[in-house]
Amino acid sequence: MRKRNYLHLIYLIIISVFTSCGLYSYVSLNPPISLDNIGSNLLVLHHDLNNNDGSDQEFRGYEIFYRAYGDPNVASSNNELLMTANSNYLGNPDGFIDYAKSLGFLRIRKDIGSTDNPPLLAITNTSPELYYIEINALAEWRISPTYHSDTTDDIILVRSIISDYTTRRSLYMAENYHKGDIDYEGESSPTTVYFVFFAVAFGTDTASFSSIYSEAKVIGEPIQYNPSY
Repeated sequence: MRKRNYLHLIYLIIISVFTSCGLYSYVSLNPPISLDNIGSNLLVLHHDLNNNDGSDQEFRGYEIFYRAYGDPNVASSNNELLMTANSNYLGNPDGFIDYAKSLGFLRIRKDIGSTDNPPLLAITNTSPELYYIEINALAEWRISPTYHSDTTDDIILVRSIISDYTTRRSLYMAENYHKGDIDYEGESSPTTVYFVFFAVAFGTDTASFSSIYSEAKVIGEPIQYNPSY
């Protein structure tokens, strides 16, 4: 474990040298104002209205990345690595995304099939500021702008596990978590899972048509979760 953290810290130092040399493009997208755990297995994403400013980098919405762990110490360690990386990659969001992926983080998906494309949360000029991510223990996870008062705009959230998408995509079932899964680090069918999340704004550069990200908002600490049996 110590060796792994050491290697990741070396990786951060190397990338920091590259970013200090200016080897990345300027990105004007703003991250969400916050991504907070407000208790009762509920996260709130606060949309930054300044993203709808009509710049040449078209804002399209938000992406949420996640990783699940069976060991709380590993979850906390990687959460801290992400927070450190987020500071070291200021001005280089692509570098941060690449680093997070090297730790095994994947984008959480909409339950619309195996060809789901970003962003997870599409935003328009009329979208509300707050979105609630319901980390349900007995039902599908959802993201909603209303939190139970109206389910019309709810989005069901599922795992990024393409090979077994049809059978093990649900996040709330303990039996769906297998040792060696691409998005999970731990033993099969855990009684407790620890989740680390971060959110970024997502858009398209209208000049190059390439996908772009903002800097990240990393959750303050892992969320302890007890999946259903």
